[in-house]
Amino acid sequence: MQDYSDMWSNNISDLLDKLRDTIPGDGMIGEVHYWRDLARILEAINNEVKQSYVEVTVQVLSCWQAPSVQQSVDRFMKQKSRVI
Repeated sequence: MQDYSDMWSNNISDLLDKLRDTIPGDGMIGEVHYWRDLARILEAINNEVKQSYVEVTVQVLSCWQAPSVQQSVDRFMKQKSRVI
């Protein structure tokens, strides 16, 4: 069973990897657009992971004693710290 924190971690990681591999357009305008778009995407991720349903889900999952669930929560928190 894949829990939400694991799914969110994978999504954040995949998106950040894609952003890292993105090349800005030519010239200064391309560079400005690249950084503007990057800021918008990171802000959207940041807003998403701060939603109350995410916080509640992580709190509930943190109460489980299963090591695999704890690893998923830890992985999510690590990914979350990359964007906030």
